[in-house]
Amino acid sequence: YAGIVIEVDGPSHYNDERRLRPASEMIRRHLALAGWAVLSVPYWEWDALKSKGKARKAEYLTKLLARAAGSKPGVAQSAAVHSRE
Repeated sequence: YAGIVIEVDGPSHYNDERRLRPASEMIRRHLALAGWAVLSVPYWEWDALKSKGKARKAEYLTKLLARAAGSKPGVAQSAAVHSRE
């Protein structure tokens, strides 16, 4: 990896079906082609952690980074607190 990018994706990054908009997909592709590991924090997953405290948020980010350590460069990851389907 060139490094790790953690992208915090607000509602403007997604359409109504919670699928990434083309501009956000393009940014991720460009970063991946440059060798970066791209990690995603979707707004709905982060929002679900608001009432759970700092320790739970830290656990979420730790899990996200741990998954990145075992993935191929450029693969977008999410800690998947909730199903994306």
